[in-house]
Amino acid sequence: MAQDSYLKQLLVYLFAFSRGAEMRFRIVTSLAEKPSNANQLANDLNVDYKGIQHHINVLLKNRLIETPQQGAYGSLYFLSPLMEHHLDYVREIWKRYGKSPNKGSRQDEA
Repeated sequence: MAQDSYLKQLLVYLFAFSRGAEMRFRIVTSLAEKPSNANQLANDLNVDYKGIQHHINVLLKNRLIETPQQGAYGSLYFLSPLMEHHLDYVREIWKRYGKSPNKGSRQDEA
């Protein structure tokens, strides 16, 4: 039970309160639709390849995504069974804490 509590805290941190939370959420939801490699993710999400690589490494390190071809160029990434099991919770986190495109901009502060 303590492990489940730790996991939920980790998910809240990774998908709500850390830098890059939005990109990690976008990656996870994209992978939920179809497995992809880093280049496909960068193109699909219209972002920089290096940035995708960084977030993939964070998600791999935390066992939220996996690949059968670890380190190989063009490796396909999939949601891990752990992430698949908690995907609805991550969506709930994003719905509650996620940032809208204009949230936090200087215009909001005026």
